Amino acid sequence: MLRWIRQDRIMDMPTLKNHTATLVGNRIFVFGGYDGQRNHSTLHVFDHTTLRWVCEKVSGKAPPGRNGHTATLAENKLYIIGGWLGSGPLAASDVHYIDLVEMKWVEPPILGEAPGPCNMHTSDYLPHRRQILVFRGGDGREYLNDLHGLHVDTGRWERLRCSGTIPEARANHCSAVLNRHLFIFGGWNGQTRLNDVHVLDTDTMVWSRLEPRGVPPPPRAGMTLTRIRDRLYLFGGSGPAAKCFDDLQILDLKEMCWTEITSRSKSGGGGSSGTSLSSGSGVGEERRIPGAQLASAAENSGLERSRGGGWGGNQANPNDEHVTESVSIWGEGPGPRAGHSATVLDRRLVIFGGSHGSRYLGEMFVLDTDPVPEPLVIAPSCAQLIGSHLRHYLDREDFSDVTLIVEKRPVRAHRLVLSIASDRFRAMFSSGFRESSEREVEVEGCSFEVFKLMLGYIYTGEPPSALLVGSQSDPVLAAELLALADQYMLDHLKQLCEARLTEEVREDTVDSIMDLAERSNSWQLRAVCRHFVRNRDERHASFASSF
Repeated sequence: MLRWIRQDRIMDMPTLKNHTATLVGNRIFVFGGYDGQRNHSTLHVFDHTTLRWVCEKVSGKAPPGRNGHTATLAENKLYIIGGWLGSGPLAASDVHYIDLVEMKWVEPPILGEAPGPCNMHTSDYLPHRRQILVFRGGDGREYLNDLHGLHVDTGRWERLRCSGTIPEARANHCSAVLNRHLFIFGGWNGQTRLNDVHVLDTDTMVWSRLEPRGVPPPPRAGMTLTRIRDRLYLFGGSGPAAKCFDDLQILDLKEMCWTEITSRSKSGGGGSSGTSLSSGSGVGEERRIPGAQLASAAENSGLERSRGGGWGGNQANPNDEHVTESVSIWGEGPGPRAGHSATVLDRRLVIFGGSHGSRYLGEMFVLDTDPVPEPLVIAPSCAQLIGSHLRHYLDREDFSDVTLIVEKRPVRAHRLVLSIASDRFRAMFSSGFRESSEREVEVEGCSFEVFKLMLGYIYTGEPPSALLVGSQSDPVLAAELLALADQYMLDHLKQLCEARLTEEVREDTVDSIMDLAERSNSWQLRAVCRHFVRNRDERHASFASSF
């Protein structure tokens, strides 16, 4: 289960798109971006423990304002690479970093074979290589697919030679890292949007194209791809005709399948429930990929197979139908957007900013990918169990301790049940009265049929069908039941009878029903009769005065 929480209590959020948002300690560093009028070079810092934004003071010369750049945390440094400055025909080719120990901007010299101008690219740190890998997007003139590595210890660039199924040139794609594997998804190649998935084994530098099971996301660009545990979470992005997506897509890397998302609720997104920051539907045709093909992809990429051959292991039957996993998501998530950011905060995913058409969004949502289970009290209580089971003991010998004789016909019952429901029965069965010890008790003054209806009400809590409003049953039955309910002090049943009999108040019945109401202490029914008489007399007087 997943849960969306909207962070409504956060004030002064910047409205940006194509910015970066990087977790540094317990704070999220947001740099650059475009607000619809200009590029920014301000460093906004969000403290998720206090839910406050601050403008961090960093010494040194800050990079010029930009959007479409990358920000990558590596060894106490936050590297800003490339982006679009808004001037000149080409994207930026510079590199800056914040020394997070001294909180100082540094622009290192360009050493080695640098990627050059890059915009809407991706940058990911691979600790085992001590390199930031840049898969280049656009340079302002064309779309590219070259891969470069920046050694964080020496500051030297290296062009990385790869083999295998290399992704085609693109920009505005997204990437994520799991262990030693770099994943690339989607983007724009200058003619069409993409929804392919490639993985690079950074030990062998071999690219593979993956064909996950399930329904793939529609082609898009400007989305985010974020790894949490063994899943890649893809959100938003732009499609054809300026359409933006608001869907969440999950690629399960153990099973190598796109997970079906089931929305369970549109409520609960206001942050009042679930886990906030301070507390620690795809479109397309389903594709079935033979197990052998998946096995080949797994071997080429070096990824581990899951238990049971989720990657198409040796035991997989290529003719078998795979079952796609599904997860439920609760709460109201972000609306359509592209150019937003997605930041991992332990098990949570923080979505911030972006744009939809001409709207620039200063919103923050949190996706809890593993919310604390909420204990549900759904089992029936003892009282509910008693109420639901009691009906089965009506006129049954099981546990019966008294037999009521009505019109010489027996009805088996239980003293405790009758005493709880009726003060009259409780008094009858109390010590000092002969009924308290006799096995059989004679009941006089009512018919067997009406008495059985009353007992049915006591044992089930349901009104007899004769008392349902609009019922076509004989009102005499309701009248007899009213008198009996008054006699045995069953106020709820009595009120049901009153409600039924008010339907029978007419010119020819009002006097008899009024008399019944007086004898049975039925004050509500008496009030209805008096209202009828009062208005009848006024109508008669008005009619007489007209002559």
